[in-house]
Amino acid sequence: MDDVPLSSPTKRRRVDPDDLGHASASALDFAFSSIDSWHPSPHTGWTPTALANVAETLSYDDSLHGLEPNLPYPDQPALDGVSESLSAIYLDTPVWPLSDREQAKLLRNYVEHVARNFDLCDPYRHFRTVVPQRAAICPTLLNAIFALSARHLSRTGDYDPFISNRYHQECLNHLIPMLDDSAAAVLDENLLASTIILRHLEEIELPLSGQSPTDQSSHLLGAHAFITAQERATVGGGLRQAAFWVGLRQEIYVAFVNQRSIMPALEHCNIDRSFEAAPDHVWACRMVVQCADVIRYCFGDDDSSIVTYNWLLESAVQWHDLKPSSFTPVFFKDADDENVFPDIWFLSDEITAGWQYYYIARILLCAHNPKLPRLGSLRVSALRAMDEEIKEHVLVLCGIATSNPDTAPNFTYASMAITLAGDRFTKRHEQEALLDVLNTCDTRYGWPTGHAQENLKAAWNWAESS
Repeated sequence: MDDVPLSSPTKRRRVDPDDLGHASASALDFAFSSIDSWHPSPHTGWTPTALANVAETLSYDDSLHGLEPNLPYPDQPALDGVSESLSAIYLDTPVWPLSDREQAKLLRNYVEHVARNFDLCDPYRHFRTVVPQRAAICPTLLNAIFALSARHLSRTGDYDPFISNRYHQECLNHLIPMLDDSAAAVLDENLLASTIILRHLEEIELPLSGQSPTDQSSHLLGAHAFITAQERATVGGGLRQAAFWVGLRQEIYVAFVNQRSIMPALEHCNIDRSFEAAPDHVWACRMVVQCADVIRYCFGDDDSSIVTYNWLLESAVQWHDLKPSSFTPVFFKDADDENVFPDIWFLSDEITAGWQYYYIARILLCAHNPKLPRLGSLRVSALRAMDEEIKEHVLVLCGIATSNPDTAPNFTYASMAITLAGDRFTKRHEQEALLDVLNTCDTRYGWPTGHAQENLKAAWNWAESS
């Protein structure tokens, strides 16, 4: 098959802080309230040839081949990504079919309702398709799946939470000693996936409170070691690459909740920070990286210069201007008297995720603008304009969630924005709509927002007005 490149945008350039004396004027007017903001970009995105190239890549992706038992059978190839020094943790033969019906139900719940949370930016859906097959010969990975699935059921229904605790502890009993005793463990793909899954379990134990308690951190000590070890493998493909991106999104969430910097050092990663033509999931991942950079700027101690701020803002502007036309919503309707949020429909998870990270980054950049007047008559009007822009971004994130309700992270991102900026809303009907989003995130998807709801009610003085 002849390789035909994707069509290119009319303008492509890499942003350099030294090239920017100030932010683009268009960056200050990005909070949209009408369909006019959704003009297609000059970037055409997918082409039939590009889709064919992806299909060809998929056919040669070893991580998607059928699972084979590892090592005990010398006549068969070893499972890709499994270290020989860790072969003792693998079974000789797969455990399928499971004899315990309850465990089979947990596995099915993971595949049907939980795995999608991991595969937002992964066109090959590794956590839904590859990970369950790997778990057939890796008890540590299988226990991690059981633990997360059981926790999801207990958070969204009346399932016994102690079942999740049991599988969680069983997984940690095997995983933590391996991290302590074997340097090869942090390079094992299946243990990496186990760590990602357990960290997700801990995420849904972490309340979205809008506060920064010192004890909100991962109990899984090896999580950062695992993710850091994968940084140079972000272009290698397969489960390792998929897990890296999930781990980075998890780190963004935890850093956001705790208002701290991002832990992995991304400066030396093989990460695509360009604006070249690429598939939708690549554009989404580029925005994930930009959001991580913004969090490091806002909550870190290293660089708070105006030059860096301008670079981050202009990078977000370029992502918006050069994104593929596929990122245009298939339906859009402004908010009105009956609907607090705009109605915005997208066709895929990666497109939705790209927009959500864009708006999270814009909210943070707006709130941490070093160019706002600190004194004088202009400060009040500047702060008022900042609040209005932040509120517009929050409303869009909520609109994305309520318009695309089938994926839990849509409500998680909206809830993150609400906890950060919900106190700026003064109208009762808007406040009630924001609480509805937080409540849906909690009761339907299992993400704890009770603390955030109580904090906002206090900030809005609801107790005094009732």
